[in-house]
Amino acid sequence: MATNYVLVDFENLQPDMSGLAGTPHKVLVFFGAKQQSSRHHFGKFDALFDLGSNLQRIKVSQSGKNALDMHIAFEIGRIFEREQDAVVHVISADTDFDPLLET
Repeated sequence: MATNYVLVDFENLQPDMSGLAGTPHKVLVFFGAKQQSSRHHFGKFDALFDLGSNLQRIKVSQSGKNALDMHIAFEIGRIFEREQDAVVHVISADTDFDPLLET
């Protein structure tokens, strides 16, 4: 069975992801280099700790135009390199990922 990955651009969207708790989804949350702690909205993030080892926090250390988006795109490539049948979902306000994920 294909693994479901959810990649979250937490820099521009802070969605309620509590519905993913208790699921087998692999969740990667990307934080921008200049993201202020007041913008993290940890209340929305707390429910994800139930994912245990299925949760990965990725802090992008360099800032720049589309730096976080490039890291997400790179991770998408790594996922498909390892698991060609993976299902990847990107939660972002950006639509730049659509062509990358089209099959």
